[in-house]
Amino acid sequence: MFPFQPQREQAPNGPSESGAPAAAYLKLDIDANHNQRVVFQEIRTHKRVTRTELATMTGLTKPTIVNLSRQLLQAGLIVEAERETRGRGQPAWVLELNPEGAYAAGLNIDRDHLTLVVLDLAGEIRGRVSAEISFASPEQTRDFFNAAWRRLATESGVPLDRVIGLGIALPDDLGTLAFPGKPSSYGAWAQTDVADLFSAAFAGPTFVENDAVAAAIGEAQFGHGLEAPSFVYVLISVLLGGGIVINRNYFRGENGRSGEIGFMQIESEQGASCTLQEVVSLGALSEWLKRRGIAIAGPEDLKRLDGAGMAAVDQWLEQAADHLTSIFAQIRQFIDPDAILLGGRLPEPLLDRLATLCQGRQEETELAQRSDIRRAKLSSDAPAIGAAILPFQSLLFPSLQLLGRS
Repeated sequence: MFPFQPQREQAPNGPSESGAPAAAYLKLDIDANHNQRVVFQEIRTHKRVTRTELATMTGLTKPTIVNLSRQLLQAGLIVEAERETRGRGQPAWVLELNPEGAYAAGLNIDRDHLTLVVLDLAGEIRGRVSAEISFASPEQTRDFFNAAWRRLATESGVPLDRVIGLGIALPDDLGTLAFPGKPSSYGAWAQTDVADLFSAAFAGPTFVENDAVAAAIGEAQFGHGLEAPSFVYVLISVLLGGGIVINRNYFRGENGRSGEIGFMQIESEQGASCTLQEVVSLGALSEWLKRRGIAIAGPEDLKRLDGAGMAAVDQWLEQAADHLTSIFAQIRQFIDPDAILLGGRLPEPLLDRLATLCQGRQEETELAQRSDIRRAKLSSDAPAIGAAILPFQSLLFPSLQLLGRS
């Protein structure tokens, strides 16, 4: 019966050799009936809805809705709330999402940090463990996950046997792309089966995705994408990534490399050609501050800078806004998205400031040629959150093309 199998799967021999909890997880039927996913999605996005309203929204018959909602109730994904009174006649039961019906885990692997989160069905973070580790090896990453998984099992209150899957988000070419300070051993990522790396601690379904793609998908499912069906997501992390969502469907391109905004060519301060991410990224900001005698160990340090440090950051934001506004004008001409969303590890006040600067630089442009530029709703920990949404999307949600109605 959709969406759960009759029993939960669990590792046969208790805790794994890594010392992590038994690899229990909630097994889903990934061949679920499409109509069931659509009904579940309508309940999730509309918060409170009656069966009659569901029939109108989906075009399904009332008996079909009654049957599908019964299955969702039995699975624990939704709950029946108090009756609503509307005029004469018997009031109707209201259906709501059960946030604790299922959970999903998301791991973000990047050159400067590792982050693991667990989300509930409402998209709320129920547990988070993060570590600032530069160029973590596959073995270090596996050890981090095993320890973080044990910690979440004891501190988050999330029953791990109701976690339906693990999503993993990491940059493309993690082990091969040249990067200042990268140790030669970091190339081991190129030969690593990422999906299998954590199987000792978690035996359930695992999904691997590019970090910017994961962030964009997360924004489409739980962020501004619910009201802006077409948008470009700009991920400001150690480097610069991007993702394109068109009519609530992620657009990958011919070779799955769409949205590579960081590799777009610009002109540097010195007049030389360079990539956008050499100027606009956390790595670029760190180098900018370093040249001015200001050292930061990570994004959190940006929140503790003195007046001189903040003045230097403001100068960088002005420069970044100049370059981004030029790129965004080109994006507007070619894609005409509803919004351009800024996310990543840059602290939210700085993302807001950057969005405001970009908006301001459009004032002399005709109104019809301006873009709606704002901070993404899932800006903080976006790749990890997006990674956690991957199991939900694959096992519970319908296609992004069927998200809501405009």
